[in-house]
Amino acid sequence: MAITAFQSIAASSVTRLREQLPAGSYLAVSHASDASRSPAAKDILEGLRQVYDGTGSDVTWRSRTEIESMLDGCRMEAPGWTT
Repeated sequence: MAITAFQSIAASSVTRLREQLPAGSYLAVSHASDASRSPAAKDILEGLRQVYDGTGSDVTWRSRTEIESMLDGCRMEAPGWTT
């Protein structure tokens, strides 16, 4: 689900989706986050932020904690968090 970064109501959207999924389903989420650790990655993310800001598409940058809260109740499968 890659649209979560483009929605200010992502948490409620993901919750609604999770409630509708049959038991045993999988949900893959791709989300922009500005929680990078390296200076080089921070520079890349800032460039991406500038690109998106110029498109008229509202991108919501969330922390890892905010993204995790959208997935509350889901079990993380391998490979887990990736960057």
